[in-house]
Amino acid sequence: MKEFAAALAVLVMSVVSAGAGAATQYRAIDLGDLAGGLDYSRVFDLNDLGEVVGESAMGWAPDAATAAAIGAPLADLAAWEGGRGFVASAASPMLEVGPVTVYRGGVHDAGEPSVQPWIVESRIAGSARAIDEAGTIYVEAKARGIQLFSFTPDYPSVDSVTPALAGSLELSARTRVVDFQVNAASGGAAVGGAGNEFESQAISWAAASGVVPFVPLSESNSQEGVRHVRDGVLPDYASDINRSGVVVGVSAAAATLWATDGSSIEVPVLPDDSPASPLGNSTGCPSSPGTIYGCWTSVTPPDNRASAATAINDAGAVVGTSTLGGFLWDGQEVTFLAAGETAFSPADLDNAGNIVGVLDGIGAAIRIMDGSFVELTAVSEGLDGWVLTEAVAMNAHGQIAANGMRNGVMHAFLLSPVPEPAAALMLLAGLPMVFLRGRRGAGVSRIQV
Repeated sequence: MKEFAAALAVLVMSVVSAGAGAATQYRAIDLGDLAGGLDYSRVFDLNDLGEVVGESAMGWAPDAATAAAIGAPLADLAAWEGGRGFVASAASPMLEVGPVTVYRGGVHDAGEPSVQPWIVESRIAGSARAIDEAGTIYVEAKARGIQLFSFTPDYPSVDSVTPALAGSLELSARTRVVDFQVNAASGGAAVGGAGNEFESQAISWAAASGVVPFVPLSESNSQEGVRHVRDGVLPDYASDINRSGVVVGVSAAAATLWATDGSSIEVPVLPDDSPASPLGNSTGCPSSPGTIYGCWTSVTPPDNRASAATAINDAGAVVGTSTLGGFLWDGQEVTFLAAGETAFSPADLDNAGNIVGVLDGIGAAIRIMDGSFVELTAVSEGLDGWVLTEAVAMNAHGQIAANGMRNGVMHAFLLSPVPEPAAALMLLAGLPMVFLRGRRGAGVSRIQV
């Protein structure tokens, strides 16, 4: 049995006031929501242009005036409400993106051309899940039965049905609609998973090649076998891609890296003799369990040990989650991240090694910077009572995409660094930060402080 050696470093966190060190502060922008639906928005991705994408909601209810305009009985028109994709930035308000269906028709007299012509744009439920460095937006379309109008198939006033995209010509030109789970995009390629919660395959997509599946971990020639888990227990999916085209995700319930030649290797997170621990749904997951950011499903591997890679930077450093906690792998060493007894789930990291994610249990958006856990709510101005509960992405300019809650409502936020720090830098007081750095060798120990 292989062993796992670890060197342990403990850093006790404290309150750092202005002047005691370089303290990054943020100005928070509430991105609001799309008009006509629930008071709701959620961000999923951020690019280096400062554009964020996510999901909001729109709705519509029929009225007698609309029914009369298109010559349809009011009873034939159905109300709807559903998720819609959006794109926004600090300089641009939230704009709707995603597929629409354009209905054209008019009131007919028997055997005569249409009179009183009308045009109706129907929305299709979905969300914008990724945006690349060039600004290409990837929209994951969901069930196409959610329509603005419910026409019977032979309704005489409908002359044509045409697919289209929401927004201006510029916006629709950079929108890509796909029918699989999208988690990240870079260089004209998107990565994610195809299937369902219990059986899926990690895939990539590009305009030239279409959908291409990745080699599952257990079938790769670069790995003799999967040490900790069995096939078919948790769904496979790709969660991130860097500018070199290297992809990370999960396969056979193990954190996996797919090289540019298509081969797969297991990220060596868990030792063979690591203690088993139960899996549960992770608090603060930015998406439904089993899809992205290393959130677990209710299905448990046979030996209760699993890991998932959630992000990779251009240097090849990888962050993710595991049954031993959140981790950072630099290609040589594994560093486990925790704030005392509170687990941390990393969502993204930049090329400087800064990490953002969620402090599980208390649902706090966190950035790890300069070796300390920083609670983003405490260092952000302009929140107006909102609490940042999950940080999901960051860019090369230090901006962070996060989600916040207030009175049971969720909104998407964009945090931009303020050049001059405010009066104090508030950290998570009283919680020690524990690093477990390890490579295979001797046993793991943990120092309690």
